[in-house]
Amino acid sequence: MIKKQISTLTDSFFIIFGTWTIFAQISYFIGISFKNLVLLYLGLLPFILFGLLILWKNDEKQEDFPRKIEFYILLLFIGLGILLALILDRPDSDDHTYLAMTISVIDFPDIPIFSEISQKRFSKYFLSSYDTFRAAITYITGIPVLTSYYLIVPGFFSAIIVLIHWRLFDLLLNGKWILPMLVFFLIMVIWGDAHRTPPNFGFVRMAQGKACLVSITVPAILFYFFKYQTTGRYQDLFLMLFAMIGGIGFTPSAIFVELILIFLLIIVRIAMKEKILPEIIKLILLSSYPLLIAFYIKFILGYNSRGVHMEQGVITWDRSYSDIYNLELIYFVLGKGFRAYLAIIALVVWPLCVSNLNLKKYIQYLVTGFVILLIFPWTSVLIAKIAAPSSSWRWLWIIPFPAIMAICAVRIYEFSYKKLKGAYILGAIMTFFIISSPRWVVSSMNYTSIMWPAERVNNRETVELDNYGKGEMQNGNLVFKRLNKVF
Repeated sequence: MIKKQISTLTDSFFIIFGTWTIFAQISYFIGISFKNLVLLYLGLLPFILFGLLILWKNDEKQEDFPRKIEFYILLLFIGLGILLALILDRPDSDDHTYLAMTISVIDFPDIPIFSEISQKRFSKYFLSSYDTFRAAITYITGIPVLTSYYLIVPGFFSAIIVLIHWRLFDLLLNGKWILPMLVFFLIMVIWGDAHRTPPNFGFVRMAQGKACLVSITVPAILFYFFKYQTTGRYQDLFLMLFAMIGGIGFTPSAIFVELILIFLLIIVRIAMKEKILPEIIKLILLSSYPLLIAFYIKFILGYNSRGVHMEQGVITWDRSYSDIYNLELIYFVLGKGFRAYLAIIALVVWPLCVSNLNLKKYIQYLVTGFVILLIFPWTSVLIAKIAAPSSSWRWLWIIPFPAIMAICAVRIYEFSYKKLKGAYILGAIMTFFIISSPRWVVSSMNYTSIMWPAERVNNRETVELDNYGKGEMQNGNLVFKRLNKVF
C-alpha cells in the first residue's frame, strides 16, 4: 500500500505543476496579474485535488514493496537527492536572469505577467512557470525569495528526480531498482567531463528549469509511455500529457525535445504493428500543446533560428555549416572520454538489459530511432535550423543516458560465466568510470563545490541582477539599497 501511495504522490506532482504551468501561460496571453494568478490557482486547487482523489480511487492495484526495508532504502535515496541539491554549489550566470524574473513578478504583483515592462526584460521566457512557481511560494508564505529559489524548490524537485527514476527502474527491471539507483547516483556525481554532460543538469543545477527537463520530464514521459503500454490506462496518457506541459514550464527547450521524442514514439507504435491508427492519434493529441506553442512562437512571434550553437559560439547561417556534423555536438555534450563511449554503448545494448519482456520491443525500436538520429551526420544542423541555435545540442536531452547506464549495470551484475562474476565486471567498469577523468560533477574542474545548505549568490554576499543592480545578502534576504527593496 505504501508503494502505491508514493507512486500516487509522484503522479500528483505532475498534475499540480502541469496545471500551474497552464494557468501561468494562459495568464501571459490574457493579461492576468501575478497576484490574480496565485489567487485563481489557490481557488481552483481544491477542485484539482478532488480530481486527483477520483484518479487515485480508480487507480490500478499495485503490489507493495516485497520487503519493508526497500521503503526505507527509497527514503534514504530521496534524502540523498535532496542533500545533493542543497550542498552542491555550481555558480551559473544564467541564475541572474532567472532570479530577476522571480523577483520581478513579486515586485509587481498587480500588473499583468510579462507586461510591456517585463516583456522588454524577459521576452523569450514568457513560457516559464518554474520561476513564477518559486515566486508564488515566496508570495504566499512570506519566506525570503532566495530560500525558495535555492533551497525549498530545488530540494523538493530533487526528490521528484529520485521518485521518477525509482518508478522507471521498477517498471523496466521488474522490481530490481536498488542497484540501478545506486549506480544512477554515482553517475550523477561523477560524470562531469563537459559543461553540458547530462549529470550537470541534475542535482547540481536544480535552481534552473533546464535541469528539471533533463532529469524529471524526459524520464517521466518515457515512464508513462511504457506504463501505458503495459496497462492500457488512459490515466497514464493523461499523466504523460501533464509531464509534457510541466516540461515547457521548466524551459522553452522542452518544446522541441518533447516533439522529437513524441515523433520517435509514434514511429515505435507504427513498428509494433498493433492498433496503429488509434495509438498514433493519441500520441498526436498529446503533442498538441507543444505544437500550439511552437506554432505561436514560429508564426505569430515570427521567431527564426539565427544559427548553430557550438563550442566556439553560434555559427550564423551566413557562414558555411555544411561541415558541421553530429559527432562534434555529441562530444560537446557527452565529452570525449571513456564515460561518453560507455554511455553510447549502454544506449545500444539497452534493449538487452530490460527485464520486462512486454517492453523489450518498444525499447528496441526506440533505441533504433535514437541511434539513427545520432549517426545521421546533419541531425543537429537540421534541428537548429528548425528550432533554435542551442537545439543543435539540446536535442540530445531526449536520451536519458544516466538512467540507461544504470539499467545496463543490473544486467552486467547478473552476468555469470564459469568463475567470471558480473559483480567483478561491474566493479571494474565503475572503477574505471570513476578514475578515467579527474573532472567529476563534484570537482573544482567542473566549477562545483560542496557547501553548507544556504542561499547561493555568486560571491556569497552580493549579486548583480538584471534591472535591479547590486543586491546584498542580509539575514537570508536580498536587499537592494539603491531601490530600497527587500526580497
